[in-house]
Amino acid sequence: EDDTAYKTARLVTMTELYVDEHKAEQALEAVKELNARGKRHIQVLRWALKANQQAKNWTEVVKLVRTLEKNHAIHPALAGRLREMSYEALLKENGHDAESLRRIWSEVPAAERKNRYIAVIAAAAFTQCQLLEEARNIVERALAEEWDNRLLRSYREAAGVEGSAALRSQIEHCEDWLKKQVKNAELELTLGVLCFHQKLWGKAQVHMEDALSHAQEARIVREANLSLAQLHEKLGQPVEATKHYRQCALATSL
Repeated sequence: EDDTAYKTARLVTMTELYVDEHKAEQALEAVKELNARGKRHIQVLRWALKANQQAKNWTEVVKLVRTLEKNHAIHPALAGRLREMSYEALLKENGHDAESLRRIWSEVPAAERKNRYIAVIAAAAFTQCQLLEEARNIVERALAEEWDNRLLRSYREAAGVEGSAALRSQIEHCEDWLKKQVKNAELELTLGVLCFHQKLWGKAQVHMEDALSHAQEARIVREANLSLAQLHEKLGQPVEATKHYRQCALATSL
């Protein structure tokens, strides 16, 4: 029994050392052995969490965060940040494969899907993977929970096709949001781009120009000018198009 206690104590010390030295593989082996010996106490779980973080085993990190939360053994802010990091890594790693992406997202609990940081990453990943309907749903649900301008980029990139119910619905959503988010340049740009896709030229121009007049960031100035240049090109107005292309180039060099 003394020998067992000594081996366990030694293993505990070695685990701590491996974690401190960022030797993730050895640390995980030691944790595995401690678990086999029935050592599931909080400190071992914390080391397991650190080792899995170092080894970038993000699925395991999420599980351990949950276990530590249940035991009130991790600060809520740290738990939240680790969850965000884990989902960001998992969504980006699987962003090229529709099936994997859907599987990862299905494993994210409903409450965590509403986290705007996680939603921004997910919407971008789904858009990149051309799963546009899912991307739009992620944005709409997240914005209903808490406003975040960063979600709008994916929303305009995931535009439905011209004449579709999906695109009409997106335009309606943006018009409703704009009633509360007055003079929001990112939202005005998004609405302008969606109207452009729907060939509502007049509305598209109004909203793009509004975005330009309310823009605080060079990025939005650049994107609004580029969108206006493309719009004037479509309308056969080369002089106006050239003016906006020039403004876009100036904003790019800022």
